[in-house]
Amino acid sequence: MTFQDHDRGSAEQGEGSQGASAREQQEHPGEPQERPSESMPVQRTEQSRQQVEPSGTTMPPQPGDAVDSAARGGSDDEQRKRAPRKIRRRRRKKDAWEATLLGRRGLCYRIADIAPRMLKMVMTRVASCQLRSTRGLSEEQLREELVRAAPRIGDRNRVKKVLTALDPIRHRRELKGIIVFDVLLEQERYALPAKELPAKVHEYEKQVIKESRACKLLDPKEMDKSRLFAYETYYVVLDAAWRHEDRISVDEANLLAELRRRLGITLRDHRLLEAKMGRFPKRKCALHSIEEIEDTRRQLQKDGILWTFRDEDGTDIDAIPTEIMEVIRSEIKQVDLQRVNFKRLLQNRAWSNDDFRRVLRTHGLDAGGNKADMISRILHSRLTPTQLLASASVSKLQAVCRAVGLVSYGSKGDIIARLIEFYDNLTFEPIVERDERAQWYAAYELLAARKYSELKAQGLIEKQEQVDPAFEKATDFLFEKRFHLNPVKNLPVRAPDGKLSLPQRQVVLWDCKSDERAVNLQDHLDSQFDKYMRAEASQGNHVLYFLVIAPRFTANSLRIARKYKMATNWDVPLVTARALKRMAEKWHNAKPNQPFPVGLLNLTDMIDDDRADELLSLVL
Repeated sequence: MTFQDHDRGSAEQGEGSQGASAREQQEHPGEPQERPSESMPVQRTEQSRQQVEPSGTTMPPQPGDAVDSAARGGSDDEQRKRAPRKIRRRRRKKDAWEATLLGRRGLCYRIADIAPRMLKMVMTRVASCQLRSTRGLSEEQLREELVRAAPRIGDRNRVKKVLTALDPIRHRRELKGIIVFDVLLEQERYALPAKELPAKVHEYEKQVIKESRACKLLDPKEMDKSRLFAYETYYVVLDAAWRHEDRISVDEANLLAELRRRLGITLRDHRLLEAKMGRFPKRKCALHSIEEIEDTRRQLQKDGILWTFRDEDGTDIDAIPTEIMEVIRSEIKQVDLQRVNFKRLLQNRAWSNDDFRRVLRTHGLDAGGNKADMISRILHSRLTPTQLLASASVSKLQAVCRAVGLVSYGSKGDIIARLIEFYDNLTFEPIVERDERAQWYAAYELLAARKYSELKAQGLIEKQEQVDPAFEKATDFLFEKRFHLNPVKNLPVRAPDGKLSLPQRQVVLWDCKSDERAVNLQDHLDSQFDKYMRAEASQGNHVLYFLVIAPRFTANSLRIARKYKMATNWDVPLVTARALKRMAEKWHNAKPNQPFPVGLLNLTDMIDDDRADELLSLVL
């Protein structure tokens, strides 16, 4: 058995379609279409003159258009019937249930997300094997070095070399593939609690054993003759390999992997055959032990594939960073969609039973059973989502798009890519159950600097007016989920963006200023900030300080803040969005359950990255 099996499936791309036929346009009048062909015959009627222009205005009839109806070849009613119909564009559905699931990829962990929260033992294990040198580095320096080394750690050649090399120890060779390909790859975020990993491995192994008892891979009544011959040939070689010394060597594992590739046999089918022989997971179908799973887990950590960190709830999480998983999916396993989302694609209401039967027959698979049976058979075959879509007609693909509210114009290749992109980004549960502010917080610096194009590309905003509210929500998330404080909710309209109520009637106020340029404190101090502080003072509250958050500040802003401090004795710390997030992340990672000491920012100063680190060093 081998960890090297890639389950490759050549995704055949269909030729692009240049446009819908006239019949398709009639069947789907609401379908988005290109403008009418310029070669379309023009009917010189009053109706044809009053066509709607792109701007939405109607052209009035021109002089000379009123021609005798007999000369036009028919009555006005007849001419009206022959006049070209106005083509209307279909608006994208807003109520498709799949829309509530978008955003899976944004939830996945990157190396920069994991490294600051890694367990020291695991970080040392990964760093010692992946960094050129760790001598003399502190724990914090190790974390920073891992983040800087992310491109090298996620290099496709390195990842492929590590994951395709056959481990001489059989339980590692087997378990590496199960942990990486069959467990973590199929998780929503490529991660799960570390304590659940052994149970997930055992669950997968039990499922294979159960299926092997009912599988019909060698049944001549159930299989096509050509496929039966392939499986019989493979079974003979597999049995011979096991009979020799009662084990499979590295060379034999390599041979079996190549034979599977040539015969079109999946690694799962290989395991089913081994289980029928009483050889999977181990002799007499015994499950792998906890010790064997832990040994493989440590080896994957040394290989820089498996990263373990502690989340905000104090749970240890085993994860494969996105940078590494992208290589695994595209270069090694060649997985277009995870099984959950592939099943959702197959369950799209546009597919019919005849569609599935045709696809199964085309790929030499059993086409019997009901729809659920055929979906299950496709999921466990070598058939990829891209191959499934490529075998369908353009009109069918357009119907699949319409069913989930996607635009359906473009070539066949464009439509297939659009569907794969859409389904791959679906979360396993509705996104509405999550804290929506987290997505704004992830783009905190982009919001502060008003990077419109990048924010739109990520699907975070549609209009420029959405930036300020998103920046404010992200800051609330920062104080609540990273500083572990309780901001005051439902502030009045004419109030600062945020407020903390502290003992002895003390308050901390803050305001978010997003701008493409450097923010000048003078533009906002007298007109806004001073009024907010005086309003609090009039209510008997003591303003500890007023925090101003911006992408960057003008050179004279700190001087203005100090002059204001001298005149009022109120502190106005100026902090960049980057520095505030840096401070929040470091505090959260070091003290995940403790509230941030707000008095640390009770000063009038410019707080950039270096100043933030210096201040944190006083309390960490």
